[in-house]
Amino acid sequence: MNHLKHRSIFTTILIVAVLVAAGGFWLRARTASTANAASANTIEATGVIESRNVALSSEIGGKVVEVLAEEGQQVKLGQPLVSLDDSLLQKQRAQAESAMQVAQANLRLAQAAFNQATAASRPEDIAAMQTRLGDSRAAYYAITVTLTDSQLEKLRSAVTTAESNLKEAQSRYNDLAADSHNPAFAVAAAKAAEDDAKLALASAQRASQLANDKSQPYYLQIESARLSWELAQGNLSQAKARRDGLDADADTTDAALKAARSTVTESQDMLDAAKAAYDALTSGVSADRLDAAWEEIKRAQTQLTGYGVRASGVLPVETLLAQIDVAQAQVKTAQAQLDTLDTQLSKLTLIAPSDGVVLTRSIEPGGMALPGATLIEIGRLDKLELTVYLPEEKFGLVAPGQTVRVSVDAYPGRVFDGTVLRMADKAEFTPTNVQTKEDRTRLVYAMVISLDNPDMALKPGMIADVNFTIGTAK
Repeated sequence: MNHLKHRSIFTTILIVAVLVAAGGFWLRARTASTANAASANTIEATGVIESRNVALSSEIGGKVVEVLAEEGQQVKLGQPLVSLDDSLLQKQRAQAESAMQVAQANLRLAQAAFNQATAASRPEDIAAMQTRLGDSRAAYYAITVTLTDSQLEKLRSAVTTAESNLKEAQSRYNDLAADSHNPAFAVAAAKAAEDDAKLALASAQRASQLANDKSQPYYLQIESARLSWELAQGNLSQAKARRDGLDADADTTDAALKAARSTVTESQDMLDAAKAAYDALTSGVSADRLDAAWEEIKRAQTQLTGYGVRASGVLPVETLLAQIDVAQAQVKTAQAQLDTLDTQLSKLTLIAPSDGVVLTRSIEPGGMALPGATLIEIGRLDKLELTVYLPEEKFGLVAPGQTVRVSVDAYPGRVFDGTVLRMADKAEFTPTNVQTKEDRTRLVYAMVISLDNPDMALKPGMIADVNFTIGTAK
């Protein structure tokens, strides 16, 4: 009897064990099925977080007075980083400010003298004289002429010279930029020469186009040719300054110095061509017509003579008006000089273009900063980028603008939001920093993800895991 009882207990235990094992197997199968379904709707990739870097350089050279940031230091938008010596420009600005005050005082005196001289004149007489003067000026501005073939050829010759100069400047810049032996400031000088050549060509082309358009007023055709000539003068001065600066620097390569000297020669050729074009336009019968119209303007001004003479020693109205014109021109010139100096002074302080961290600084107080040479490099930390690589079968499942989930080992359990910013249009071999040889031989597509980093938790160099959601698990 006891034997049967023990056998019944054993049978019961065996049945329970079988049921427990079956239940465990079913639970594991269900869990695996759920995990596989979730995996089928996600893609995972790994990459390294990088910052967006900005290289800061000075447009104008000078002695460095202060460097206000160290490598690794966080900086804010608008924060001063490097200050160049401004003592010379400050002296020039003080002189320009004095010239402005003198010009404004002269203008006030000229206007007061005119008001006093014309105080007793009849308003209708002054109105009639002003009308005649306005009509004379309108007639002057309306003169059109048909230029000769010889005159037009001079303008075309200036365009041809400018085109040739630009082609040579572009070739020199490309050659210098392609050779890593050339310092950055030498490449920047070649780029500046190319920009000058572009401006010279545009100015010469405009002068030629206006000259060939018979509907354009003659004075405007002459003015355009004069501006082309003056631009060529400025370009030559800039070319000589760049050549002298490169010649004085021991790091300048022979190729860079040769390029700068060639630019000076070509700038002189452009100046000669632009001057010849201007001289051609301002000579001949057409120029005589313009001179005659200008004489009519002067006669209209002369008509004002005597109307303002009310006491001994008072100048004629014509002279007083001329004095006002001169004083106004002096004020404009002084203001333009002040504006130019203020602009140059603002360029002597380099400021942070955004929040970020100083990655490198290549200048110290007392050193000389060359135009175009990188002084400080800043990495933006508020906006970071993460590059990952996906094989073709997974790459096509992701779209630009898609939101992704990013995690890093430094913050377990925290998820950062990212957005697919750019997707490559060509496949490449996996970069060499991928660990296994098998992975490095695969063709993949690069994808750049933008990461917002408002609390600066993420840092460049961190390894991050990215999770792309490509569907919803069922």
